[in-house]
Amino acid sequence: MNTDKTSELSALFTYDRNGEKLIKVKEQKESSVLEVPVDEIESYPYLIVNKYRYSVILTDIDEPRTGDKEEGCDPYFFEGLGLPIPNTVTMTTRGYHAIWSLLYPVAKNGKGLSYYRHVRTTYNAATNGDFSCAATCATRNPLYHGADSVIFGNWRYELAKLDIPFKGNRPGFRVPSKDYVDGNRNTATFLYALAAFKACPDADFGRMMAYVESWQAEQKATPLPRSENRGIVASVLRNGGRYQFTGGNPNRGRLALPKREGFLPLDEFRVWKAEHQAIGAEYARSCLIQNTEARVQAAVDSLQGKVTIKGVARLAGVSKNTAKKYLYGGGQSAVSRIVT
Repeated sequence: MNTDKTSELSALFTYDRNGEKLIKVKEQKESSVLEVPVDEIESYPYLIVNKYRYSVILTDIDEPRTGDKEEGCDPYFFEGLGLPIPNTVTMTTRGYHAIWSLLYPVAKNGKGLSYYRHVRTTYNAATNGDFSCAATCATRNPLYHGADSVIFGNWRYELAKLDIPFKGNRPGFRVPSKDYVDGNRNTATFLYALAAFKACPDADFGRMMAYVESWQAEQKATPLPRSENRGIVASVLRNGGRYQFTGGNPNRGRLALPKREGFLPLDEFRVWKAEHQAIGAEYARSCLIQNTEARVQAAVDSLQGKVTIKGVARLAGVSKNTAKKYLYGGGQSAVSRIVT
């Protein structure tokens, strides 16, 4: 195992006491928590994450989206979900644990706690993660000498850079049924609970639990454990107002970009992705210019008599400098009417 990566990643889970680096670990999932020096991290199969501060985003995937837990070993799987590549993925009996490390850990009583929970909820929804898995918990140790794990890198992410838009078609109350039966029970339940929240934003915890559990009872698949339902409902009630249903990328296909032909090595994939992002950025910029120009022209047309830069800017919702740029630089017919 790469010593530099091991040292860097182990620092995520350590704390200082009297000048000594310590870490909390477990010999088995049901064992008591032990406190050991950090240089013994490779000897224990479980470690405790986020004990004193939230330093990582952890998702526990028991029901892989593709039905194959090896999906977690493929960085393109996460990029396909719109997620950054995790630092580590460690295999479990049924699925895997994925960890994204934070550049700036979040204090447990700080202002960033709600935002941290929002990001974690989104990642659970994207990966079909277990909502009942607590943010502070014992997780498979990716640095354990006997672990079946993949270490993608020892980079760290800013929490704001991990915030991805929630993606999901508006399901109504029955549409997620097929997803639930096919195996994505966490994601389907999350979508259903979110739809119920949008329809009844004043519903309390008990009422939301009743909605979710009665819906699951109607499906032709085993209901989730009550602990997982509680985690899903709590996440939706806490952050449901942040999420918006979308119909996917509204610009998809508009640029007629060629699709990627098969698998590419990571370096080539990044080049391919950067080229497509540059084309998309130029398209977005041209749309913004056209939209702003139209708003400025509409503001000029709505003004009677003399036109002032300040008046145009106020009506168009832009700054005075922007209004001036479009009025004088765009060949607008109203320039002769402007009073500076």
